[in-house]
Amino acid sequence: MFAGHEGTVFMALGTAVSLFVSFALAVMATDREQVMYVVGACLYAAMALGWVSLAGWFFPTRALTQLTLMLGFMFPCISMVVHMRHMLDRARAGARIDPVEYSLGFFNDLVRMFVYLLKMLVNDDRQKRKKRQQKYR
Repeated sequence: MFAGHEGTVFMALGTAVSLFVSFALAVMATDREQVMYVVGACLYAAMALGWVSLAGWFFPTRALTQLTLMLGFMFPCISMVVHMRHMLDRARAGARIDPVEYSLGFFNDLVRMFVYLLKMLVNDDRQKRKKRQQKYR
């Protein structure tokens, strides 16, 4: 499926890891209320994803497909932020934390971020290749 897209795979992996680390650092450096405001705003935008997906179903265009992928990319990001905030709150309260549970949750979030980025980058690469092929015909 991704033959000829090896560079794209590594680019998606590097971007997912850097986004994961930056989100984790941002969550650790902010207050709980600020994180909840951001999550609320992202969930409002995620609600827009439903409407954009519905519009894309009736009027399929490349722009709506890209917008759907970008809005869908927010779900793993929101999930990672909520998991990190939950873990930090439990640690500050002195509750016992299961490292395996949180590690698997963070790994799941990282893989989901990687898959969404890979979908976006491969779709973009396919569109560019299609345009080049049409140009040289």
